[in-house]
Amino acid sequence: MNDFYPLCQKEITNLHPDESISFYYQGETSDFCRFNQGLIRQVGTVSQHCLTISLTKNQRQAQYLIDLSLDNDRDALMIKDAISNLRDYCQSLPIDPFLTLPEQVISSQHYQKNQLPKPIEAVDDILNLAGKLDFVGILGIGTVSHGFFNSMGQQNWYDTHFYDLDASIYHQSSATKMVSSGFEWNRREIQDKLSDNQEFLQVMATGDLTLKAGQYRVYLAPAAVESIINLINWGGFSKKAAETKVSPLSMLINGKKNLSEKLTIIENTENAMAPPFDRLGFKRPTQSTLIAKGAHAGHLVSSRSAKEFQIPSTGANFQERGESLDVDTGELEKSDILSRIQDGIYISNLWYLNYSDQTNCRITGMTRFATMRVKNGKLVGPIKTMRFDESIYRILGTNLKEVTSFSDLVPSTSTYGSRSTDSIRVPGLLIDSFTFTL
Repeated sequence: MNDFYPLCQKEITNLHPDESISFYYQGETSDFCRFNQGLIRQVGTVSQHCLTISLTKNQRQAQYLIDLSLDNDRDALMIKDAISNLRDYCQSLPIDPFLTLPEQVISSQHYQKNQLPKPIEAVDDILNLAGKLDFVGILGIGTVSHGFFNSMGQQNWYDTHFYDLDASIYHQSSATKMVSSGFEWNRREIQDKLSDNQEFLQVMATGDLTLKAGQYRVYLAPAAVESIINLINWGGFSKKAAETKVSPLSMLINGKKNLSEKLTIIENTENAMAPPFDRLGFKRPTQSTLIAKGAHAGHLVSSRSAKEFQIPSTGANFQERGESLDVDTGELEKSDILSRIQDGIYISNLWYLNYSDQTNCRITGMTRFATMRVKNGKLVGPIKTMRFDESIYRILGTNLKEVTSFSDLVPSTSTYGSRSTDSIRVPGLLIDSFTFTL
């Protein structure tokens, strides 16, 4: 939005001497298409522009969110009224001891080249590739922008163009699952994933198998690994959670437990969908190592935690959750997965994950979408939904045998309020012994 900086600059000149102000812009122009039975069922375009105004005075801060109309005169009046209201709010607020603002001006500009096709071209591609399959899902494609400006003169801008396709292919009451995402339209990846799913569908036609509870050798596909990492991401990498002793990875942080040397996890801001600055204007490092070869290596630290615990900030959000997590790949080739499983289970996807014992980092959940029985290195048939209960220190620790040489970029498909820029890049994992309880 070309008028973002001039629009905000007008109000900075009217600030009182004891005030500071910042503006955080978040906008998007996104096209969506919903598919069902391999046909277009619903299309739409979302264009929205939101501005968060933060006014700070005497260690007190109040925020105001407005929807910009892109009419400069009208928006200028809304901003002026918002600042007037914020002054009133600030007077009634208590002092915030952990409120921190940037002390240095670190400006940045990132305008990513748009390498996406027109939405109609992407939709046509999907329909041609899906053919007569019972293809169900949603495509989001377009531009998301973030901007920051404050009364110190700091200016940041981040444009990104990406697509995310979240889909399933149905066979009677069963389904396979596929996700594709990226900054460039990846027709080959979509085609390959559709081919893999068709292979699963042929095996699924044999009917569901029932397995007894117990321990099995399993392969967790990237989508299943993403579910596990995403659960750990709720508090596992947070500095605040570690200091208040509620982190699910407390034993790893304290050195009482280790994960596998094959496991390294970083927050990788470089070339990510999320912007390299936070809502207060703090710059995020290019990379923050969280787990290095199975050992705890660092935290995600918000500006509030940085002040409370007197450590440097990593520009993390207030929840201190990773927005661009990246799990290192290994050496297991895709063509060798079934032979390495030999006798076990291929798990495409998981759902309903939660902690069964957060202190000891035990998790539980259900299998979903084409969980297949493997015998003698070949797919035999789908198994009925099963529940598992396992320790992260076994899944990602003692029982982690191999990591795939490839990884998938799994985006957050959340559109609550706006299109999310969160993502996790994950490989597949071969686990020696995985416990199913029913």
